[in-house]
Amino acid sequence: PPVLVPLSIAEAVGESAEIFAARVAFAIDVEIEGNSAIKVHANRTDLQRALLNLMWNAFEAMDGIDNPHLLLRWGEAESGPWIEVVDVGPGLPQGHLSDLTEPFKSSKGADGKVRGLGLHSVARVMRRHNGRLLGANRKTGSGAILRMEFNLASEITLEYCSRNSRDDADK
Repeated sequence: PPVLVPLSIAEAVGESAEIFAARVAFAIDVEIEGNSAIKVHANRTDLQRALLNLMWNAFEAMDGIDNPHLLLRWGEAESGPWIEVVDVGPGLPQGHLSDLTEPFKSSKGADGKVRGLGLHSVARVMRRHNGRLLGANRKTGSGAILRMEFNLASEITLEYCSRNSRDDADK
């Protein structure tokens, strides 16, 4: 299992957005919004790879769309922190997101590329982080929202275990 440590969502999202923007040669407008104080227990590399997968999927979905725009936002709900990747593409196909998280299942054409591993990888990362990946279409027009939810209960447990381990070491 990955080593989960307290991690600033703002830092993880910001670094991922910089990597993404450099890869797509700034061909897309990326907006970032969220509370910089929110942290999550996560593995930095896994979280950044998951974010890059979601951003890349959104970028490909917006191919040929005028004024492609990507919104990366995060916040906290009663159940725990979340991160969303919101695009203005055609949205998710009718059906269940769980179908798209199965390996090699894709809503995009085959066109000679390996498809269907991005959302599968993100879903696996979220399971390892005791979280989940959710997807929905935007209600106000075209586009999709992919949401990574982190379980607050597991973060409290991790924090409690870490604190008790330190306390035991002090004895």
